[in-house]
Amino acid sequence: MKTLDVITVLDHFACTLLPVALQMNNGNMKDAVTDSYEGALEVLRQRKSFHSRALTELKIGEREIDAASFNEQIGRAAGYLRDNEE
Repeated sequence: MKTLDVITVLDHFACTLLPVALQMNNGNMKDAVTDSYEGALEVLRQRKSFHSRALTELKIGEREIDAASFNEQIGRAAGYLRDNEE
C-alpha cells in the first residue's frame, strides 16, 4: 500500500469516519458507507484548500508539487521562522 496514493488516503479517511456515520444512520451500513465516503471527499477538498493556501504563503505559487517537496518546503519555512524568533 502506497501512502501517497489518493485512493488509499480516501479509504483511510472513510474508514475513520465509518463508525460515526454508522451511528448517525442507525446501523444502516449502505447509508453509512455512502456518508463516510462523502465526508472523506470533503476532507480531501479541505486538505487541498489548506495546501494551496500554504503554497501561497510560501510564495511557491499555484503550481502543483509532490508531497515530499511540499513537506521539505514547510520544514524549511518552519526552520526559518524559528531562526527569526531567536
